[in-house]
Amino acid sequence: MKATLLVTMSRLFYSGCIFLLNSFLARHLAPSDFGTYSAALVYLNLAALFLIGGCNTSHIYFYKHGQDYFWRLIKIYTAPAVFFFIIGVFFWPAAFFAAGAAAIAGISIVNADAQARENHFEFSAQLCMFGLCVLGGMIAVELLAPHGPLKSIYLYALFCAIFYFALIVVRRCISRVTLPHQPTAKAFFGYGAKSLWLNVLGQILYMGDIILLSVMLPSEDVAIYSVASMLAKSLWLIIDSMGLTLFPKLINISSFEAKHIFKKGVIQACLLCLGPAIIFLFFGRLLLRALYSDNYLSAYEPTLVLIVAAFPLIFYKLGSRLAAAREDWRAVYISLGISILANIVLNLLLVPIFGIIGSALASLLSYSMCGLYLAWSLGVMPKVGYK
Repeated sequence: MKATLLVTMSRLFYSGCIFLLNSFLARHLAPSDFGTYSAALVYLNLAALFLIGGCNTSHIYFYKHGQDYFWRLIKIYTAPAVFFFIIGVFFWPAAFFAAGAAAIAGISIVNADAQARENHFEFSAQLCMFGLCVLGGMIAVELLAPHGPLKSIYLYALFCAIFYFALIVVRRCISRVTLPHQPTAKAFFGYGAKSLWLNVLGQILYMGDIILLSVMLPSEDVAIYSVASMLAKSLWLIIDSMGLTLFPKLINISSFEAKHIFKKGVIQACLLCLGPAIIFLFFGRLLLRALYSDNYLSAYEPTLVLIVAAFPLIFYKLGSRLAAAREDWRAVYISLGISILANIVLNLLLVPIFGIIGSALASLLSYSMCGLYLAWSLGVMPKVGYK
């Protein structure tokens, strides 16, 4: 529990820096430009996700089995980050997008290494430094120069690359010690590929609504929904922190112990999410007005719906960690496939009628299907009632 709280607080700090950044951009960009920025951020994260290739999860899995692939991975991600960084500085600023994607992938590997060693203090410190780096650098540049949606994305990617280079130097100075054995490339990247497709399907489920809305509705509505999504996903930081701390513990233990840890994690995550949800219920409009502006007050209702959607998603977030520890991918793929199809269909049906509220309702229903089906498939669905 202490490790979860430490990681959660650092992720909340990091998220707070990103919220301040988004608040700054929302106030200085027109709603249509902020909608463009939000869509571009989705594509940047998807590009980084494919570059990661599930290697962060694979590194944790094999490290817990006494095998270390860390520095070989760092060489793989550093080369393109440096190459596109140089091109961006001297020739073409848009290359920062590619450099940032490679850097975000590398940062995830360094984070995964701290998780694998269960050094939660190091992992938390990395998140806090990253938040300060992005927030300080972006605001400084935006204040000193004309801003625009794509320029903001390039600058975000630039500071991700700078932070990655600094992180590698620090990590190299702290320790060069590695485990004596390495997994074969086939085994390592094979496991990573399975994790990658799990993550890709998950991101399609999480971000598909914004992509669909960018086609179906004006950019102003996309901007409002993006604000609602970012606020609601602050609860995901708590859930993800629980998953990050539990995953190394779920590897190499009995099925009974894993189920016990999973159920305990679900209860703790629900309790930790309940407080912020209640606070937003009563003070959400004040928060929107303070962080953004009156233009975004209409994000209150979809945010509430998406906050409710976070609770059934706990079963998926923690259940997918349990499945990865067991190498039981089939149930996760099925739950995500069903939920993505349901999300697309529900968005197409509800958005023309209810607008962004309809998209939030589609997310609520599809997340519920995803989490509850996976919990049932893994045999960890909570039983209701008493014998």
